[in-house]
Amino acid sequence: MTKKYKKFNFLGINKIFLCAIFFYLLANKVLATEITYPTLSGINPSSNPSLPSFVKYLFLFGTFLGFFAVFASLVVAGAMWFLSSVNGGLLAKAKDRVYGSMAGLLILFLLYLIVTTLSPSLGVFNTNSLPSVSPYPSPNSTQPSGVYFYNSNNCSTTGSSQPQYDNSNVADFGAFKNNISSVETVQDPNTMYATVLYDTVNLEGKCQIISPTNKIQSCQNETSPFANSAAIFKYNPAPTGDGVYFYRKDCFNTPIQNLNCGAGANTNICQCSTAECLASECNANGGGYYEITNSDILDSIKNGNAGYMASLDSLKFTGTSNSTNCTANCTVPKNDQDCTSYDVNGKCTQRCCPSLGGQNISSVVINGDYIVLFIYKDSNDASGGPWTYCQAFPAANDINGIGPLKLNWQTIRNRVGQVPNYVEIIPIIK
Repeated sequence: MTKKYKKFNFLGINKIFLCAIFFYLLANKVLATEITYPTLSGINPSSNPSLPSFVKYLFLFGTFLGFFAVFASLVVAGAMWFLSSVNGGLLAKAKDRVYGSMAGLLILFLLYLIVTTLSPSLGVFNTNSLPSVSPYPSPNSTQPSGVYFYNSNNCSTTGSSQPQYDNSNVADFGAFKNNISSVETVQDPNTMYATVLYDTVNLEGKCQIISPTNKIQSCQNETSPFANSAAIFKYNPAPTGDGVYFYRKDCFNTPIQNLNCGAGANTNICQCSTAECLASECNANGGGYYEITNSDILDSIKNGNAGYMASLDSLKFTGTSNSTNCTANCTVPKNDQDCTSYDVNGKCTQRCCPSLGGQNISSVVINGDYIVLFIYKDSNDASGGPWTYCQAFPAANDINGIGPLKLNWQTIRNRVGQVPNYVEIIPIIK
């Protein structure tokens, strides 16, 4: 490189710099009060007269102007292409214009990428991660976080009566039995609570869910006091587990077939010791399965629900995707599917994938930190409860928390003569 070129290059850069300062001074001192500038990315020379702000404004304005020029060139090329049937020479010009526009767009993009890499503050877009926002509210209450049970409405104390406080399961309310008129949930930045009230002391039977909310303190009245016990869970609004699997056949922890005692297996007896391993085995040998995935649960939470709730009759044994089609994605062997149509000789001509309703569920594998609540909702029950019957899994005696590998609906049959028709899955923190 010659000295002359170096001198020229240096002088050129100086000229650009001096021009930028000149336009800045002109805009700041002369034009600021006379011209209304458009605001770009929150910057306006009239209200942000500093030199760094003005430089960023010029860069953004040039970038937007370049993109607009590319867009306008493509529009002209499109018009020329459209008119090429009248004038054949326009087709070649249109192609040249398109190629030029694409080249200009690429150069503009690379220029923007290089400049914003060297100085991220010049960028229009900010690709940094958003600051994490706690799903829990900030505390402004002097009460310890947990659940408070009142024998009066609106979570108020009358006379010398004081609420009963708990932050874990209450097996027996004692003097508060059938006398809880309202429930207050107090949360802190680290813990939210979900509560299920039951009308028996063994945490099953008629039930009501006290859903967690984003309020620091929330009160829910019970119009018909019935509770004798309560299951209290630490709620997780952002679960990360795998999901919950429902199987048509019993899924015992039998020796693994063709899994070579892989991850999650007890190599001494070749049996599954984790929910993930067990789900893998049962998916292949459970006679049909359906998974409510963690994504399903998250989507329901985003819609304002405490967890995922659905009618069992609306779900079919279709693996990880539910379908309204009669046989699509069915994981049940064809001969075991429900027959819905017969010919004159009594031969089945149409089969459909069975639903999870009735007594079709025989096993459940919980692969994550969830509570699975089976519900029988009577036609007279309110949509939000209380409901006629609930039973939660994993049960207290389920040490591994995997779920019931053999369901027995005898308890609910003896009590209400029905089997569950709904399921709700609530994510928790163990």
